[in-house]
Amino acid sequence: SHEFCAAGATVRVADSHAKLLICDEWAIVSSFNFLSFEGRYRRELGIRVARSPLVDELWNTTISSSRSRLA
Repeated sequence: SHEFCAAGATVRVADSHAKLLICDEWAIVSSFNFLSFEGRYRRELGIRVARSPLVDELWNTTISSSRSRLA
């Protein structure tokens, strides 16, 4: 997670098994473990959503709600 933070990202770890990456107008929901990838090939499945109300909904139901629980 240090590399993500050094690149200007905000890393939130919530009480969830979800793998979610949100950036501006797009989001990725995946089985890929972004923070623990060791470079080995594995079959992963994910979906990228762009310019959709779903991006805001993902933010509001995951990141925003975890912020309020952490505050």
